[in-house]
Amino acid sequence: MHLAAENVCVSDASFEALQPPRASVLPLPIEVGSLFRPLRNVAQTDRLAFAGRLVVHKGCDVLLDALATCRQRGHLLDLDVYGDGPDRPRLERLARRNGLDGDAVAFHGMVTGEQLARAYNRALAVVVPSLWDEPLGMVAIEAMACGRTVVASEAGGLGEVVAGRGLVFPAGDAEALARRLVELRENSSLRRRCEADGPGFAGGFRTERVGSRYVSIYQAVTAPHSEQRPGNLDSQASAETSGAN
Repeated sequence: MHLAAENVCVSDASFEALQPPRASVLPLPIEVGSLFRPLRNVAQTDRLAFAGRLVVHKGCDVLLDALATCRQRGHLLDLDVYGDGPDRPRLERLARRNGLDGDAVAFHGMVTGEQLARAYNRALAVVVPSLWDEPLGMVAIEAMACGRTVVASEAGGLGEVVAGRGLVFPAGDAEALARRLVELRENSSLRRRCEADGPGFAGGFRTERVGSRYVSIYQAVTAPHSEQRPGNLDSQASAETSGAN
């Protein structure tokens, strides 16, 4: 980082964690509008969705424990899991052990592209229960672009993106997540507000908008005898993509 002409952090949380010299804050571009968007021909269901690699730090086991807690209290919430990875056999066993058998939890394997956009659109809400400090939280932004409420752990860039636009809970706290899921299910006005606000916020991450700012940074650091710092060029992009600041 000290040798680079310019460092780019994808969120304020990443900047605070790394403290790099000569740094700009600019998120990753996401296919908002072109791929991730509300699909009027896809009916929303009452099932939750998880999308991501099935590894320990993504926290899917926390979600399964939270669902079991909800069921014990009479709140029957079902889940579709989209993704694959080395943790899948353990998670399938955990689901059965928690009494989440039958259609309660369905493991669909990896889906991408239009299939993933349709999966987001079908969901009642998308849960992102990561245990580690996500640098940005791309799944959350993709889901919001599709007009879906996001329930996410509050650490790192993920919490930065979702706080105030969805529901957050302390990472690893299955009890707190269970309470959030019940709140989501019972408070339809909250859910509708999040669904309405999501696409507009996610629009700040459009590929063409963010990409043009990256081009500006590359041009600035490669221009001979440039007197303007790339960070100054990026200030407008940071303001436009409020979830990354």
